[in-house]
Amino acid sequence: MYRVNKLDTQRKQLTVVRNRQPVSTLIRAVLYCVRQSTALEGHRETKHSTDDDSTNRGNFAELCQLLAKENPAVARKLKAMSASATYMSRKAQDDFLQATATVVRRQITEEIADPTMYAISK
Repeated sequence: MYRVNKLDTQRKQLTVVRNRQPVSTLIRAVLYCVRQSTALEGHRETKHSTDDDSTNRGNFAELCQLLAKENPAVARKLKAMSASATYMSRKAQDDFLQATATVVRRQITEEIADPTMYAISK
Protein backbone atom coordinates (compact mmCIF):
# COMPACT_ATOMS: atom_id res chain seq x y z
CA MET A 1 0.00 0.00 0.00
CA TYR A 2 2.85 2.38 0.85
CA ARG A 3 4.38 1.84 -2.59
CA VAL A 4 1.10 2.62 -4.36
CA ASN A 5 0.68 5.85 -2.37
CA LYS A 6 4.25 6.88 -3.13
CA LEU A 7 3.77 6.22 -6.86
CA ASP A 8 0.52 8.18 -6.84
CA THR A 9 2.20 11.10 -5.06
CA GLN A 10 5.07 11.10 -7.56
CA ARG A 11 2.61 10.98 -10.48
CA LYS A 12 0.73 13.97 -9.08
CA GLN A 13 3.96 15.91 -8.59
CA LEU A 14 5.02 15.16 -12.16
CA THR A 15 1.65 16.36 -13.45
CA VAL A 16 2.03 19.62 -11.54
CA VAL A 17 5.51 20.16 -13.01
CA ARG A 18 4.24 19.43 -16.53
CA ASN A 19 1.36 21.87 -16.13
CA ARG A 20 3.59 24.63 -14.81
CA GLN A 21 5.67 24.89 -17.96
CA PRO A 22 2.98 26.25 -20.27
CA VAL A 23 1.55 28.52 -17.58
CA SER A 24 5.01 29.90 -16.82
CA THR A 25 5.46 30.47 -20.57
CA LEU A 26 2.25 32.53 -20.57
CA ILE A 27 3.43 34.51 -17.55
CA ARG A 28 6.78 35.20 -19.23
CA ALA A 29 4.87 36.43 -22.29
CA VAL A 30 2.88 38.80 -20.08
CA LEU A 31 6.07 40.04 -18.39
CA TYR A 32 7.66 40.62 -21.79
CA CYS A 33 4.71 42.74 -22.92
CA VAL A 34 4.73 44.66 -19.63
CA ARG A 35 8.47 45.37 -19.82
CA GLN A 36 8.08 46.58 -23.40
CA SER A 37 5.06 48.73 -22.44
CA THR A 38 2.91 47.10 -25.09
CA ALA A 39 -0.75 46.26 -24.85
CA LEU A 40 -1.56 42.60 -24.42
CA GLU A 41 -4.90 42.53 -26.15
CA GLY A 42 -5.60 43.16 -29.79
CA HIS A 43 -8.66 44.69 -31.38
CA ARG A 44 -9.82 41.27 -32.52
CA GLU A 45 -8.47 38.29 -30.61
CA THR A 46 -10.37 35.56 -32.40
CA LYS A 47 -8.30 33.59 -34.85
CA HIS A 48 -10.49 34.29 -37.85
CA SER A 49 -12.65 37.35 -37.46
CA THR A 50 -15.35 37.74 -40.10
CA ASP A 51 -15.47 41.53 -39.94
CA ASP A 52 -11.73 42.21 -39.86
CA ASP A 53 -9.05 41.23 -42.37
CA SER A 54 -6.30 41.45 -39.73
CA THR A 55 -4.58 38.25 -38.67
CA ASN A 56 -2.94 40.01 -35.72
CA ARG A 57 -4.73 38.88 -32.56
CA GLY A 58 -2.77 41.06 -30.15
CA ASN A 59 0.73 41.02 -28.73
CA PHE A 60 0.08 38.41 -26.05
CA ALA A 61 -1.67 35.89 -28.31
CA GLU A 62 0.87 36.35 -31.11
CA LEU A 63 3.82 36.04 -28.72
CA CYS A 64 2.35 32.86 -27.23
CA GLN A 65 1.87 31.48 -30.72
CA LEU A 66 5.52 32.23 -31.52
CA LEU A 67 6.73 30.60 -28.29
CA ALA A 68 4.60 27.54 -29.05
CA LYS A 69 6.22 27.23 -32.49
CA GLU A 70 9.64 27.20 -30.85
CA ASN A 71 8.77 24.63 -28.19
CA PRO A 72 6.65 21.62 -29.23
CA ALA A 73 5.96 20.64 -25.61
CA VAL A 74 4.53 24.08 -24.90
CA ALA A 75 2.52 23.93 -28.13
CA ARG A 76 0.92 20.64 -27.09
CA LYS A 77 0.11 21.90 -23.61
CA LEU A 78 -1.29 25.22 -24.85
CA LYS A 79 -3.49 23.33 -27.30
CA ALA A 80 -4.67 20.98 -24.53
CA MET A 81 -5.17 23.88 -22.12
CA SER A 82 -7.23 25.83 -24.61
CA ALA A 83 -9.68 22.94 -24.79
CA SER A 84 -10.13 22.71 -21.02
CA ALA A 85 -9.27 26.17 -19.69
CA THR A 86 -9.20 29.73 -20.89
CA TYR A 87 -5.63 30.76 -20.09
CA MET A 88 -5.54 32.86 -23.25
CA SER A 89 -8.71 34.80 -22.40
CA ARG A 90 -8.79 38.46 -21.44
CA LYS A 91 -9.73 37.45 -17.89
CA ALA A 92 -6.66 35.21 -17.66
CA GLN A 93 -4.46 37.98 -19.05
CA ASP A 94 -5.81 40.35 -16.40
CA ASP A 95 -5.19 37.71 -13.72
CA PHE A 96 -1.60 37.24 -14.90
CA LEU A 97 -1.09 41.02 -14.84
CA GLN A 98 -2.54 41.25 -11.34
CA ALA A 99 -0.30 38.42 -10.10
CA THR A 100 2.83 40.00 -11.57
CA ALA A 101 1.87 43.39 -10.10
CA THR A 102 1.50 41.77 -6.67
CA VAL A 103 4.97 40.19 -6.94
CA VAL A 104 6.55 43.48 -8.04
CA ARG A 105 4.84 45.40 -5.20
CA ARG A 106 6.05 42.81 -2.70
CA GLN A 107 9.63 43.08 -3.98
CA ILE A 108 9.55 46.88 -3.82
CA THR A 109 8.12 46.77 -0.28
CA GLU A 110 10.87 44.38 0.83
CA GLU A 111 13.56 46.63 -0.64
CA ILE A 112 12.11 49.70 1.06
CA ALA A 113 11.70 47.94 4.40
CA ASP A 114 15.41 47.14 4.69
CA PRO A 115 17.32 50.11 3.25
CA THR A 116 20.97 50.71 3.96
CA MET A 117 20.74 54.41 3.06
CA TYR A 118 18.06 57.05 2.89
CA ALA A 119 17.69 59.90 0.44
CA ILE A 120 15.33 62.81 0.58
CA SER A 121 14.56 64.71 -2.56
CA LYS A 122 12.98 68.13 -2.69
